[in-house]
Amino acid sequence: MVVVVCAALILPKVLEERLLGVVEVHEPKPDTQPTKTTKRTTRIRKAANGHFMASIKINGHKTEALIDTGASLLAIPYSIARKAGIRVRNEDFTVEVRTANGITSGATASISNLYLGSIHIRNVKSLILKDEALSQVLLGMSALNRLGKITLGNKELVITPR
Repeated sequence: MVVVVCAALILPKVLEERLLGVVEVHEPKPDTQPTKTTKRTTRIRKAANGHFMASIKINGHKTEALIDTGASLLAIPYSIARKAGIRVRNEDFTVEVRTANGITSGATASISNLYLGSIHIRNVKSLILKDEALSQVLLGMSALNRLGKITLGNKELVITPR
């Protein structure tokens, strides 16, 4: 019985660390701003729909992105990629991608510059998907892992650059 109780107390923390990596769970301070960037941190408030949305710049083009820890790569709709100066041809869509909406194909690309608040990263692996397969940018783990330490609370996500 003692072993079961100890496992019940320890196992959730172990699973959280294994599944989330650098993500720490905490409760945010109640007086935080909706979205705030300082030299050291970027804070993103949870949207009414329960998701974390962030304004980012891809090669200088400003767009909104959904923070998606379930996405392996930064995923960009074709129309937004073109606005950011990323050129892919139809024959470049050779990567099979399994999404929540089914199987589609994507084109790999490297993003020269990505900004989230004051945080800047270069040469980010990404996947371009046709607009019918993806309607918004997904800020996936290829970018999130490089942005810094991610702290996830009930109402905000905090990114502290390394």
